[in-house]
Amino acid sequence: MHKDGTKSKEIPSENDQSRCIFLNEFTQILQEEQFQVLESEYHLSEKLPLAGKDLQSATELLKHAASTLKILRLGSIEEQYSYVSTWFQIVSACAEELKHGSLLWEQSREKNIDTQILTIPQGRQYIHALGEIYRVIEVIGLSAKLFKPWILFSSANSIGIFEHLRECSTLWSNSGLQDACQSMSDPVHSDSGAIKALLDSIMYIRNLDLHELHNYILSGEEPTCHLSLLTAGTVPGMKMVAWNGVQYFLPLANLWTNLISYDPPNLPRIPANQ
Repeated sequence: MHKDGTKSKEIPSENDQSRCIFLNEFTQILQEEQFQVLESEYHLSEKLPLAGKDLQSATELLKHAASTLKILRLGSIEEQYSYVSTWFQIVSACAEELKHGSLLWEQSREKNIDTQILTIPQGRQYIHALGEIYRVIEVIGLSAKLFKPWILFSSANSIGIFEHLRECSTLWSNSGLQDACQSMSDPVHSDSGAIKALLDSIMYIRNLDLHELHNYILSGEEPTCHLSLLTAGTVPGMKMVAWNGVQYFLPLANLWTNLISYDPPNLPRIPANQ
């Protein structure tokens, strides 16, 4: 306040001016064609002006940018493409199995034989197997979220991965397969423990905090599933198995062998902490 009672205008500091210049330049860069995929997904040009005015917004944006860059720097473009292609292959196979299974289950309900099916071992085993397939979908879905920058910059059916993931989630929830599995977890059945563990595992994956999991996985402190790039402790109770000297989650290895190939996936080894 000046002696004459008028308020003095706040003069921007050099740091503020430099930050504004940088953010303006960054906004212009995002308009370039090769970065449109980031702009479409994260709407960065809308967030950047806020970051220029608010320290908390700037901090969150910088953390997100650092996380994205760290993911993009894991492996070469070709290696990232290999994983995205393989994940697409897995979710495509799972989608076909779940579509077929949901159709059979809907037909059994129309014929009023669904309850009977759940009383015979073969019927229960089939529904259990579909539940295991859906758990693989949840695992690969988690990988797709954590390594989303790979998918966004990949030409390997990137949109198709998320379409199949949504399709499988809808099939599992709306066809009655999830309810069938839940009804099988009644303690009176000998396999109820395994069914309940499967359902708990699926729910656990859905409720994971992605930000915390991101830091945990990139620490590189635990063995990693070669197919999902998730660490051994990501999902408690999901066993790891060695296949040709490489570690895999057992449900993923089983699904790969049963639906895709007797040979292990041809994937590069990408250290999480490189």
